[in-house]
Amino acid sequence: MDADKSRRVHRPSAAAAKRAPVRRPRELARPELDAGPQRDVRDLLYDLREKAGRPALEDLEKRIAGDDRLDGSPKKDVIHRIISRGGPAALDDVLSVAQMLALACGEDRYKIANRVTQLMHSCDQPSGPSQDEPSDNTSAPEPPPADTAAVVARPKPDEAAGHMFVADWDPMLGDDVAFELSGVVESVHVEVPLLTDWLTAELARRSAFDISDDDVKKQILRPVRMAKGRSGRLGPELVRLARAAHAARYTDAEIRTILNRALSFKVNGLLSRTDYPGYPHPLDLDEMAAFTFGYAVKDLIELDFDAGRGRGGVRAYVPREILLNSPELMEIGTLFSPAPSSASARLHRACQLARDFNFIGLADQRHLWTHYVLPQAFAHYPFDRMIVEVGSIHAFGLP
Repeated sequence: MDADKSRRVHRPSAAAAKRAPVRRPRELARPELDAGPQRDVRDLLYDLREKAGRPALEDLEKRIAGDDRLDGSPKKDVIHRIISRGGPAALDDVLSVAQMLALACGEDRYKIANRVTQLMHSCDQPSGPSQDEPSDNTSAPEPPPADTAAVVARPKPDEAAGHMFVADWDPMLGDDVAFELSGVVESVHVEVPLLTDWLTAELARRSAFDISDDDVKKQILRPVRMAKGRSGRLGPELVRLARAAHAARYTDAEIRTILNRALSFKVNGLLSRTDYPGYPHPLDLDEMAAFTFGYAVKDLIELDFDAGRGRGGVRAYVPREILLNSPELMEIGTLFSPAPSSASARLHRACQLARDFNFIGLADQRHLWTHYVLPQAFAHYPFDRMIVEVGSIHAFGLP
């Protein structure tokens, strides 16, 4: 018999095959954190990943990026920080990780998202040791980038009739806009407590709806998610507006007025799109202008402002009182209106005939532009269609 044929071939038994080494999914570090919402978020997400079989961070990154129901798009290093430490990270990124882990282990993604939202919101409340006290490096939040400025806006107390916000723009603009704006940082975060609180609470409320159809749920959440995304872009947009206003030689006070009022229109528009109680419909521009400025709709007049020479123009609602106090304009209205006519009738006639914008005095022109027209244009038109410099306007009148 051939020796090779008689040699017994060794085959591993089924039990031995089962004992073959298998690479275990990576276990993430779980540093000690002070008791509080951040640790609760971390523990919740960490346990979800364990229950899901410890999916790889690269895999989670791909799954999140491929799911259009999620607003966040965290990279694997951010995902690692979220699961291992509970942040710091953007709420959308944390919610995206939480929902993907919930899906991976069969949990209700909306209940998980609601819980995470509540915890993340409570992170903003002071708790635990003071920020001035030394703490273990493992639990200390990461500082913001050095080139980031945070601007907090609140309702303006001395204009209770309207719904406007005022902010301290110095972190963004410097003490003197004329000298400091050229070096302003691009990564500006604008925080409006009313907007932030409402969007956070409303997203949690809608996420808790007992609706099994994901497409329906997505449509319910979509307006709030879109508003959150747009609110995150307010900072860079306002930096761009500030630069343009500075280049147009507006004074420091005028630039701050433009920014505050532009911010007011943006915030009111975002809240109205998410059905904030008492806010006008976002498509009712006359009501939104009256709501923001604190006027009655009848006290505003809609006008076109034309730059001519193919540059286009803008449309905005402005107070009648400013135009009623323009002597040259009202003189034209008096000449071409039947007697006797009301002041409003004479103004209406003047706006039909006196197309030259110079009939409105220079001081009133700048006041109209900084306080009313430019803030509305910033909210309603693409930036490349905006006319920043009031001196570019040649004609105006009723639409």
